[in-house]
Amino acid sequence: MTEEKKTDDSNAAGEHGSSRSILDLRGRLNDSYLALMNTPGKINDVAFGFAIGVWVSFTPLFGLHTALAFLIATAFRKSTAAAIIGTLVLNPLTGPFIVAAEMELGLFLTGRGDAAWPARISLNLEGLRALYGVGAELIIPFTLGCLALGLVATPACYYLVFRSLVSYRRRLYGKVKSRIESTVKKEVEVLKKAGAKTGEGARKGAQSFKELQKRRKERAIKATKGVTPRTRVTNPASSRGGGDGR
Repeated sequence: MTEEKKTDDSNAAGEHGSSRSILDLRGRLNDSYLALMNTPGKINDVAFGFAIGVWVSFTPLFGLHTALAFLIATAFRKSTAAAIIGTLVLNPLTGPFIVAAEMELGLFLTGRGDAAWPARISLNLEGLRALYGVGAELIIPFTLGCLALGLVATPACYYLVFRSLVSYRRRLYGKVKSRIESTVKKEVEVLKKAGAKTGEGARKGAQSFKELQKRRKERAIKATKGVTPRTRVTNPASSRGGGDGR
């Protein structure tokens, strides 16, 4: 019973570890995708840089992919960040399938489909020694298969990344535009309310000024009401002098 329980516990632990590693790999791939989509630069430069990284990752120069992709992208003045992300196409999940496809394609192109080669190739120094230790006759087919598969995968990755960047940036532009429009709309409403209050105050002020002028005018009329204009008083001395005729 104890041995069966230990076996079950070890199997459960193995399943939990494998599921956790798969989730970690998915998270890393998702982070790489978001990093690629948010890479600054023109869409063509980013897609071209990613294609450079993909092509380099299909070459048999294991261990030099990152440096080689960076140098080539710099020489062509493309996105170096996208080129480095493109080298991640060859990872522990896809590496065995890509290497096997390259070897099979190279053997098919050279007419050596019945040649023997290692069934498992790990992406480390031991795996590289195992690959090149099978004989010089397989190096040329493997290199040819790498180049051929890279030439097929590179344009396809360029097109997919280009279209993905266009779609992603279009959606991002739409979100930013909608946010800006909503913010501007709110600010316009606030300004309209403030303007309405200001205009109402101005109208009230003008109305009060008119009423004040009207009251002043009425007061002036009341103050002058009942007052007759002064008559011209003649000089009595001059009137007497005129009557004597002297």
